Amino acid sequence: MRASASQLFDADAKLGGVIVSVRDITTEKKLEQQIVQSERLAAMGAMIGGVAHELNNPLTSILGVSELLQDSQTTDAARKQIGILQQQARRAAEIVHNLTYFSRPPAPGKTSVNLGEVVERTLNLHSYSLRKNNITVDFLREPGLPYVEGDPHQLMQVFLNLILNAEQAIREARDRGTLRIRLGTTGGSVWAAFQDDGPGIPADTLASIFDPFYTTKRPGRGTGLGLSICKSVMKEHNGTIEAANAPGGGAVFTVTLRAVAASSASA
Repeated sequence: MRASASQLFDADAKLGGVIVSVRDITTEKKLEQQIVQSERLAAMGAMIGGVAHELNNPLTSILGVSELLQDSQTTDAARKQIGILQQQARRAAEIVHNLTYFSRPPAPGKTSVNLGEVVERTLNLHSYSLRKNNITVDFLREPGLPYVEGDPHQLMQVFLNLILNAEQAIREARDRGTLRIRLGTTGGSVWAAFQDDGPGIPADTLASIFDPFYTTKRPGRGTGLGLSICKSVMKEHNGTIEAANAPGGGAVFTVTLRAVAASSASA
């Protein structure tokens, strides 16, 4: 709250009282915090390009030298160990690639997007945290999914937010859980459903869950802007995002976008 007070004088210029004004500035404070956080993320995104370049150089050297070593080895055990080294180096290179993809400034306009690939990239970025928190990902998509029109970076932001929310919901309910992700088509639309096995969404908050600054998380756990931003992004994409409680427990968030081509997404 922000309060101010001033003296109140009567017609004879005598002090007759005090006027006190009190204003609720909760929204302004939350906006300030969000701006500060956004600036930090923007600075981190600007650094990722340089960090990725510095990491790619030694990774390229590791892969090149390991291939030479593998060719020179004669025992199966040595070649197997070098193969493991190459596999892990390629995995590290893929993580770096996904980071640069996520932090890259969005290109103007929208393009044809393989929704399955965007979800997969997002999962790869967050895979360590999911493993650390004993969350199993059950990811299935229909074969031959059509493409959608959109900005892959903004869609990645939406999916990452939904994955983070599911992870936090599961952690608050139990030590381990499952995140089920399904991609499919209905009519001329492509949908992606994210279902956790957490406590679900209280019935009295379901209608407000996409409102700005509305959050069911404990203080310090969230700003209440994540789902609001997701809804704004989906509106820009002429799509929808819906929240519901799953029949078997937990929450399910469904993102729906209009299909723009019959081209099949790679499996």
